[in-house]
Amino acid sequence: MNFIPEITFGTRIRKSPFFDSTIKWGCKGFTTYNKMYMPTYYSSFVDDYWSLVNDVTLWDVAGERQVEIKGEDYFKCFFAKIREEYCNWFSKKTK
Repeated sequence: MNFIPEITFGTRIRKSPFFDSTIKWGCKGFTTYNKMYMPTYYSSFVDDYWSLVNDVTLWDVAGERQVEIKGEDYFKCFFAKIREEYCNWFSKKTK
């Protein structure tokens, strides 16, 4: 059996502000994340992977939420995370 499941668009899952553009530019697959539709591929999973590796791709990730850090230690926490991310990125670039 060659069954291909489909996602139907309803009102229980929210659409991002960029949803219409993802349809316009040929998105072929979606998943749900944080109760919102997120695109999974445009051409094929393999083609999209190589576009991401070799070119520039733009994806709708509106399902990922913003986080607000509050309290006395927010500044130290925020910059510790930025420093960690930069060090990880820099160590990969210099290997």
